[in-house]
Amino acid sequence: MLLSTVIFTAAHPVAAWLFVPHARVLFWRAEFLTIVFLLGLACSFLYIIARSIWPSVLLHWMTVIAWKFLLGGPFVMLGR
Repeated sequence: MLLSTVIFTAAHPVAAWLFVPHARVLFWRAEFLTIVFLLGLACSFLYIIARSIWPSVLLHWMTVIAWKFLLGGPFVMLGR
């Protein structure tokens, strides 16, 4: 569980570096990576409980959508 969470967390700055250059600053911030790590742990626990990946996928996408569209997303974290 810890290994998959670390990989999940590390994948975010790598993805930003490769595919989303404008997100690089945010995706390397300790606050963001801490939140991603906690989400990864929650998704891992949910996978263990549900014995299916789909509840974890749903939790991840609900979190991303809420963060981006309801909570201000990257603009709030970057102080804009």
